[in-house]
Amino acid sequence: MDTLHRKRPSSPTGSGPSQVKKRAITSSNGSPASIVAADTPIESEREPQANNLELFRKEAIFRRMRQHARERDRAESRIAELEHRKLILEAAMGAVENCWNQILDQLQTIVKTNSLPIPGPFNIKDLLSLVEIYPSDSNTPSEQFRNALLTDGQKTLDVIASFVAMTPPATPEYEELRARCQNATAEATSLRTELHLVYASFIEARSELEQYKELLSAVELRADRARSESIIALEMSTRNIDDEKSKAGEKISSKKEEGGESPLATQVNGKHTADIAMDERMWKSQAEKREREITQIVSEKLALRKRLDELQAQFSSRSEDLVRDHPAYVSLVAQMSLLRERTQRIEEDRDAMQSEVKRAYLEANQRVEEITAVMEAQTSEHEEAIKKKNKEIVRTKDQRESALKDLAVHKASDASKSKGWDSITARAHSLEDRVASLLLEVKRLKAQLAAKAGSEDLLSFLLETSGESLTFVQDLQNKVGVSRAKISALEATIASLDQSHPDVARHLRTEAQAREECDHLRKRVERYESIFGTNVSADSDELARLLRQKDDELQSLRLLQKQEQASSNDLFDELQRMSTAWEILDKQSKAKVDETATWETKYNRVSVERKLNRSTFPLCGRRRLSRPSAKLPCGILRNKVSLLQS
Repeated sequence: MDTLHRKRPSSPTGSGPSQVKKRAITSSNGSPASIVAADTPIESEREPQANNLELFRKEAIFRRMRQHARERDRAESRIAELEHRKLILEAAMGAVENCWNQILDQLQTIVKTNSLPIPGPFNIKDLLSLVEIYPSDSNTPSEQFRNALLTDGQKTLDVIASFVAMTPPATPEYEELRARCQNATAEATSLRTELHLVYASFIEARSELEQYKELLSAVELRADRARSESIIALEMSTRNIDDEKSKAGEKISSKKEEGGESPLATQVNGKHTADIAMDERMWKSQAEKREREITQIVSEKLALRKRLDELQAQFSSRSEDLVRDHPAYVSLVAQMSLLRERTQRIEEDRDAMQSEVKRAYLEANQRVEEITAVMEAQTSEHEEAIKKKNKEIVRTKDQRESALKDLAVHKASDASKSKGWDSITARAHSLEDRVASLLLEVKRLKAQLAAKAGSEDLLSFLLETSGESLTFVQDLQNKVGVSRAKISALEATIASLDQSHPDVARHLRTEAQAREECDHLRKRVERYESIFGTNVSADSDELARLLRQKDDELQSLRLLQKQEQASSNDLFDELQRMSTAWEILDKQSKAKVDETATWETKYNRVSVERKLNRSTFPLCGRRRLSRPSAKLPCGILRNKVSLLQS
């Protein structure tokens, strides 16, 4: 109650030093909670208050951080969703661009390109850049985006209008156009109405979403405050202070009723007594309200504690009736009865199977004994048959060995024949090379004869074609045949022209004769130019000088030809000597090959005889072993019988 008599520093009645006003702490419901303290508080009482205040501040900061973290998570999820939608819209715009470009290409390929105007570039990528760079709430970029869309739309309309203008004009009926216009107007009106409704519902849903977000944030803050230990302790201390204030107010009211107002009650701390009484009534009503809430919470706590005690007592007693009536126990009993019945059926089936197994085991033993007797009888029969088969096998082995001897002899002869064939093949290859060299020599000699004879056509033929393809006469015959076919075709053409156009035919014959004479003269001129050159004058001295010069060149060329012929003759003589030496070596190698083949044949024969002699001793041993009773096959049969019995 000392705070009621404390005056303000600016009050004229205040005589003492000014007291520092303490900070009012706000409770959970927003009302200020004043802390009543003495003028000189003890240090031990101040420290818990400071600690509580510091704890309260830390928890408030922690709650705010958690709220910011939740808001950040929501913002990040919203950003991810918007990024996903942005990627989808960019892909859609790219697809629209590709489709539109493809349509324009198809239109330009179908229709004549000169009849359509050249469309400008569609700035869809520029639209994408506008959307990506500028935010959605700015005004100028949205205007730019709208202008770009209008520009591309106008270009599209121009292209479509020019394409439609190329088609023949259609004249639909007036009633049909009127019906279409009415339908389009009605549909546009309905769509506009639906759009307004959808937009209104969207705005309403958006406002509700914002309200729900605010409510969620408030609920989360309340939950954090409810979980805060400092808030709980502060509320408990506030309730205690309210109780003390209510008790103090009751005492003051009782004193006022007994002794009246005090001389200082007219004005305390700058407030009137009526205001103080109103504040006291307000604090009192609030204290009563808090008291009722505390009483209700205490009663609920007692009811819950009573229910908990009952459940704990019920759990600790664990009576048989409670366990028996429990649904889990009933289901377990039903499952146990089913398992017992199943176990009983399995045991009955097991007994039946055991009896059946015993009966089958006895039948199997009897069957084994019968099979054993039959197998012993069959074994004796098989032993007799095996003895006969062994005799036949020995005879077959003798025949096989004799056949192997004959086969070895034939293989040796075949090997010698194959080696002889290989030597013949190698000889043929060597002779083939020799034949090729001789053919080249023949070709060279033919070319030399053609050069000596001065036949240019024959020389070019021998140099261009291979020696064995065709002869010069055949080539000339082919050329003559081709020329005759051409001449006959031309004569037939001219004959047909004689009948229809005689002037043209006569002109063609004259042209052919002129061409023939021109060709003859060209050959003579070429021969003359080859002798005297292209730039020759008609002066006889000049011609004599040219002839002397050509004669000197001819003499030098003849000397060079003689020198080359002598050197080539030396080369050919050397080649002839090498060919002779090659033939001699070939004959010697052939003789050596024949001798080697003879020695190989002898060696193969000796090796075959040696192998036969080596195989004679084991054969005799096998014959000696096969003469007594056949012990080995009988043992094998006994092993087979034992396997069958097992």
